[in-house]
Amino acid sequence: MRSVMGFALAVTAVVGAAPVTSAATSLAGPHPQSALITVSPSTTSGPTGAPQTYNIALSCQGTGGSECGPHATISIPLDPSVVPSMAAGGWTYAATSATASLIASGPTIVDNHLVITLNDAEFVGGYSGSVRLTMTPPNNITPNNTSWTVNPTISGDNIAPVPVPTPSTSTATAKPLVSVTKVTAD
Repeated sequence: MRSVMGFALAVTAVVGAAPVTSAATSLAGPHPQSALITVSPSTTSGPTGAPQTYNIALSCQGTGGSECGPHATISIPLDPSVVPSMAAGGWTYAATSATASLIASGPTIVDNHLVITLNDAEFVGGYSGSVRLTMTPPNNITPNNTSWTVNPTISGDNIAPVPVPTPSTSTATAKPLVSVTKVTAD
């Protein structure tokens, strides 16, 4: 091993290039893994107060180690122009997965993003699965035809951020409930 290191140092000195400390790092770069993410359906519509459901398909195409993490997350920007506020206006969010322990935490709101943290032990090279996300606009206060976009990005320490190629667009509908009451003076 010493002779190989000595040869590498000699070549570096002769050529004048900076030494490479790790062949794996130099070949793989800062993000040795890659991932894919999609969201469906492409459009949804439903009444206020009812959940709208999205399927977020994801995969870890690991080639440089066992994990796409650590710190793998799905992050969805919350549109600040939506009324009531998606970050603080009574909206509810839930996430589940067929892989029982895939979701480590979340969804939680962090800096106007909905964040789902993935379990590093589950989201490994070769993983392919999905997260089912529900977003529920509050009833009785969400205006008719309120719309928003679900545009998730997956990222982690070993994967560069990957946004969905096509986001999902959603609309909440609200219909007035007309009620007439007749009162007589009998």
